[in-house]
Amino acid sequence: MELNGEHQQTDRNLICAICREDMKHSKQLPCLHTFCCSCLDDYIKHNTRGGEPTISCPQCRRRITVPENGASDFPSSYCVLARSASSRIESGDLTCGECGKENYAIGFCIECSRNLCRDCKEKHKAAADTHSHHILVMGDGRKRVEKCCMCAIHPDRELKFYCQGCKEPICQDCRLTKHYDKVAHPAVDISEVADVDRRRLTSLIENLSVYLPPFQKAQHSANNVIDELKNHAHDVVADINAWREEVQSKVNLLCDDDIKFVKDRLQGCLKELEPTHGDINEELDFLCRAIDTAKPVHQMGDDVKVVNVTKEMENLLVKYSQLKPKSLPRKRFIFTKELYNSNTLNNYIGLMGFEYTKLKLDFTFETDHLMDYSIIPETDSTAWMSYFTSEESALVLYDQTGQKKEDISLTPFGRSRVALLGKSFLISSKVEKKVFLFPGNSLPPVEFASTDLPPRGLAVTADNLILIVASVSEITDEAENVLLVYSQRGELIKEVKEENGEKIFRSPRYVAVNINGDVIVSDQGSHCVVIMNKNLEVKGHYTLNQSNPFCPRGICCDKYGRIIVTDSCNNRIHLVSADGKFIRFLLTEEDGLNWPQLVAIGPGDKLWVACRGCVQVYDYVLE
Repeated sequence: MELNGEHQQTDRNLICAICREDMKHSKQLPCLHTFCCSCLDDYIKHNTRGGEPTISCPQCRRRITVPENGASDFPSSYCVLARSASSRIESGDLTCGECGKENYAIGFCIECSRNLCRDCKEKHKAAADTHSHHILVMGDGRKRVEKCCMCAIHPDRELKFYCQGCKEPICQDCRLTKHYDKVAHPAVDISEVADVDRRRLTSLIENLSVYLPPFQKAQHSANNVIDELKNHAHDVVADINAWREEVQSKVNLLCDDDIKFVKDRLQGCLKELEPTHGDINEELDFLCRAIDTAKPVHQMGDDVKVVNVTKEMENLLVKYSQLKPKSLPRKRFIFTKELYNSNTLNNYIGLMGFEYTKLKLDFTFETDHLMDYSIIPETDSTAWMSYFTSEESALVLYDQTGQKKEDISLTPFGRSRVALLGKSFLISSKVEKKVFLFPGNSLPPVEFASTDLPPRGLAVTADNLILIVASVSEITDEAENVLLVYSQRGELIKEVKEENGEKIFRSPRYVAVNINGDVIVSDQGSHCVVIMNKNLEVKGHYTLNQSNPFCPRGICCDKYGRIIVTDSCNNRIHLVSADGKFIRFLLTEEDGLNWPQLVAIGPGDKLWVACRGCVQVYDYVLE
């Protein structure tokens, strides 16, 4: 008998996950995973010890209570029954397998694998040894499964009625005894309730299916995170091995340690992510199984099954309407090389670290001024900031709530940019063309140096040399721009303006020094970052083609030698390698950046970002 052109085909849901063969007498656990009855019985025998009445599902490991009579008491899977029948049905032959009448078959017994005519079908359902069999019946233009559901109290009586007071299927004897009161226990034919519940089940399946896309999306995203992390770890290992070939053999041990770090950290991270990833997969898997399980019940289920599954689907709809899919945090490794400012073999092999791809905001607070000129983190929750307006300029110590712990007026000098030299502050004054040393402790600032051009950004090298970029406000090809190098005593050591007859800067704003001793200058006029070695020779430039010109301003370097620079006009913060290659955007407008001006790395690996009117502080690297 052919079922509306459905083809016989092997389906993975027809394969038992225990024996890896075609499902035989399928039994479905509460987690909706299905196995052969005999396989499940063996599994129960080998996995229940000391009388413990529970097992772990062989697939999802969910704890399952074992019925009193073992696997046989678990319900059969309508999904498997229907698909099994579709694949095993006798195509085209309507001969009854019991009485031999030709062209009389209207049903197919799934357990016996034979066609049945109408009379034989009724006898089959009434016989004691076959009344529990599932018979696939064609009629009214649809398929349905018929099965005699017998009463647990009266085993020889079929459940043909439904008590609306107790909300449960009952037999004729139950109706005449326990449920005899027609007022408290109004009973109707269970087929009437099943007809109503079939319509309700249609709506429940449709409503529950609405929650599939976000969970599918969450699974896809989680899988991408896992794949991305694995691929990234693979790329980092490949990068380490490539770098290994360029150095002497004595550093091989350090390379192996770094690779072990990546692999161990990857395994640790995967293990850390595994529960959440498993929850995401399991929620989606369970949702899909619930829907797939309900569909054949809705189409072919007997009345009792329809009523029971409808109740289960209502509970699931309530659960998933309140459940949001989980997600996994993105992480990545850090591998840098060519770090010269070190006396160890890390000079050759580089440094290893681990970080989130997306920075985690730790805290933020507002300031009462729109333009800041310096930010110097003091602890993981406090930082000095300087600002300058037409009315005042000051150096303020903020805590993480935005409270001012100290407020030092820099008036009347209009001083703005600040750097830390030991325990003293170096403060530049663009108006006076001077740099002052402010020791604190209520002592007045003293003049440190006088410059021909307005001083801008300041930085201090590992050798305590003071770097100052100086430039006029007008950005022209003729304008003078210079990098000045001073000793701790304020003696001018060197001026850097040109290289090979060409001007190096067009409008420098800030300067920083990385772990290599390289000097990094943000040149707003040239829309680039100038990278110089410790001898102040230009190594390269960094810029980025984008719809709006690159607008570098605040700049700093992390402990891996990488460059962090604000792109104010584009509301971005760029992460750049020590040799001037773009790595990624650390933060963008989507992260709430509004005209980022300054960046600084502080204690606790915190990244401080000063925007227009607020400060945002992020956890930068994990280790």
